[in-house]
Amino acid sequence: MRTTILGLGLGLFAVSSPALAISTQISTRISCSAIHALVQKERAVILRYASKTTPGLAIYDRAVADPDVCFGSGTGLKTSFPASDTATCVVWTCQPGSDLRP
Repeated sequence: MRTTILGLGLGLFAVSSPALAISTQISTRISCSAIHALVQKERAVILRYASKTTPGLAIYDRAVADPDVCFGSGTGLKTSFPASDTATCVVWTCQPGSDLRP
């Protein structure tokens, strides 16, 4: 009985674990159109790029397919990232919501 329960538990973990992963891409190594295609396909992608003001500092941000992906975790905001073919590739990101409530 324990073997069956353990087997089922491990099987569920193996099936669900790929869905929890979010890919990370270095935005300056791919084109803006490739960033847009990847974000639309995966719905959310971590983009990494070098800071313009602090040499050697890596900046990470989560690009999303549309503002609906931000539901419950903030509001959608258009943000630009550097890409291999342009300095301003505009995509959606989630910005934290305000703690101020009327």
